[in-house]
Amino acid sequence: MNYILSVNGDLPTLGLDLDETDAQREQRSQMLKEYTRLERRHDPIYLSRVVYQSASTTWFYFSRIDPISPKDGQVTFTSKLGPIEIKAKFPVKEMVYQGKLEL
Repeated sequence: MNYILSVNGDLPTLGLDLDETDAQREQRSQMLKEYTRLERRHDPIYLSRVVYQSASTTWFYFSRIDPISPKDGQVTFTSKLGPIEIKAKFPVKEMVYQGKLEL
């Protein structure tokens, strides 16, 4: 089971580049794993997998082994893609439906 976060937009350093070699793709994937995480109150959740859906859509997978809980308060997605740094904050209380955390 994973949390899946979709990033959409024209980010040239992120999207699928058909002219890339396998080594370049692997290097980019390793850099994403190093700099991409979900930050929360205690230990961060690190990126486990990246799927390039299209030139403008990328899915980031994070393991649910240590799940996000209401106690975390806020979860922040962070990533660094070359010179571009991405941050998006998600208040956990806004992800509660009928008294249950729905992620």
